[in-house]
Amino acid sequence: MGDTQNDCRQSGREMRLRRRIEELELANERLCERVAALDGRQDGSHKELEHKLRESEEKYRAVVESAGETIAIIDEQGTFLFMNGTAGRALGGKPSDFIGETMWDLFPKDVADRQAAAVRNVIRTMSRFASMAMSYVGGQWRWYGTTIEPLRNGENKVTSALLIARDVHELQTAQQELEAYRERMTRAEQLASLGALSATFAHELTQPLTVIRLSLQNAVKGLEGAGPSAAVLEDLNDGLAEISDVAAIIERFRGFARKTADREAGPVVLSAAARRVMRLLEESARTAGITLEQTHLEDLPPVHANERDIDQVFFSLTQNAIQAAGGVGGNRHFCIAGTRGDGEVELRFVDDCGGIAPENLQHIFEPFFTTKGAGEGTGLGLCIVQRIVAQVGGHIRVDSRFGQGTAFVVTLPTEGK
Repeated sequence: MGDTQNDCRQSGREMRLRRRIEELELANERLCERVAALDGRQDGSHKELEHKLRESEEKYRAVVESAGETIAIIDEQGTFLFMNGTAGRALGGKPSDFIGETMWDLFPKDVADRQAAAVRNVIRTMSRFASMAMSYVGGQWRWYGTTIEPLRNGENKVTSALLIARDVHELQTAQQELEAYRERMTRAEQLASLGALSATFAHELTQPLTVIRLSLQNAVKGLEGAGPSAAVLEDLNDGLAEISDVAAIIERFRGFARKTADREAGPVVLSAAARRVMRLLEESARTAGITLEQTHLEDLPPVHANERDIDQVFFSLTQNAIQAAGGVGGNRHFCIAGTRGDGEVELRFVDDCGGIAPENLQHIFEPFFTTKGAGEGTGLGLCIVQRIVAQVGGHIRVDSRFGQGTAFVVTLPTEGK
């Protein structure tokens, strides 16, 4: 809104200045014509016209020279036919020092090429041009708001252009700094919220997990001498391993909002990660009426990452599909497919569970954004997935057709890239 108002004020000021210049030029031309018609006559009427002519010229000069904007007249070859004092000072001299010079004499070639092309286009099309761009003036790059208008000669032909440029460097720089500051503040607020949430998770979950782990350890110890089936002991030990993984996840939440050293990374086999996650979620998938599949993952090379991080990516994206299927009904499908590229792999997590509403699509990676009901989700799953993918040098995007399904496309660098 502020940019629009500033642009409107600048445009209005330039238009008023241009109209005033054109009025004075027209008055000057008429006076010149009248003087020429009376050439040779030295009566009082002629002297009065000369006086008015000088008065008109003085007003014209005062308006142009007092303007804070750079004002110049340039022909189709890029030659300066006129410039005011503001323009001369910006270039480091007086206007007379630069009249007759071309744009290529005063500016770097790329800047001169761009400005001359704009002037030629205005002259040839007889249409106004406006821009906001960087220009190299007086030995430094600065932002200028520039308008170029066609100028007509006495025969009503456009042979040159009037350039009015306003130095808006400080304003443009301040606006850019403000936008960057707003982004940093938004991110800081998000991370602060995540830090508070992480501390809460750690406090609330650590104790019950410890109790569960101790209970399972006691159960395993008690059953070892009773000759239980190997499957029972395996399930209990798997439970203990998963509790350790949950504890590790809590620690990652704890450090989510602060910069930490990279965790231990190594080669991760993607097909194995998919099998681990699908085994954990197969019962949830069956209940939700969705079939989990994977294809072509065995042919992919390992990626260099933390194994639990990759498991988290697979888990969150698979769980999202299962949760989406739970409210749709019918026989749904979810498939993880992989392809190999040059130094990277592409994973596609595809479901046919109804897709994402268009108004929600741009928010899905934002911390705490969720479409689930109260108490049904934290809105952190996709945020964490995006962060993990970015940390290993990959990227993630989403393709979704509302009413049909969604595909998350994850690209990861391969081991040794």
